[in-house]
Amino acid sequence: MKYSDSRVDIIRDCLLCGGSKQEAAAKAGITLATFYNWAKCHSAFREMLEDVDASVCVDHANNYKHHEELHRKRQKQKGVGYVYLLHCQGTEYFKIGISKSSPMKRLSAIQSGCPLEINMVHTSYCNHYSLVESILHDLYASRHVRGEWFDMTGVDVQEIVDAMDTYATAQIGLF
Repeated sequence: MKYSDSRVDIIRDCLLCGGSKQEAAAKAGITLATFYNWAKCHSAFREMLEDVDASVCVDHANNYKHHEELHRKRQKQKGVGYVYLLHCQGTEYFKIGISKSSPMKRLSAIQSGCPLEINMVHTSYCNHYSLVESILHDLYASRHVRGEWFDMTGVDVQEIVDAMDTYATAQIGLF
């Protein structure tokens, strides 16, 4: 929905009369997501919200990106597949990745582009493979090198395997 001063006036009047952000958005003919997007993208809209003492709306709009990320993770929770751990021989580099059907085919595709030998260390089959991958990437974020590759110098490989199995078998109901 296109940003317009007339819609902003409707929202301001509704909020000044004690209406909620949902009511204000509905009266202006926009969705709540559009309301938050305007608060995030238009400084004049944010200033209006601050003027009517709707700081909760401003705070929520600033965190809207976080909510969108949670929604994407919620969507990732669904799906059956593999989380795998690859090792680039002669280095401390490991790849944490996913495959819907065949980790060995994925290994073959990765190997064809790498001059060093790559070995499959471990695979875990789970109902929420993409979410498990995201969790593992977050867990080892400080060791991130590039893409899905991590420098695991000083990390016991069994620790990584245990983390994979723990999250792969967990009943994840975070959302």
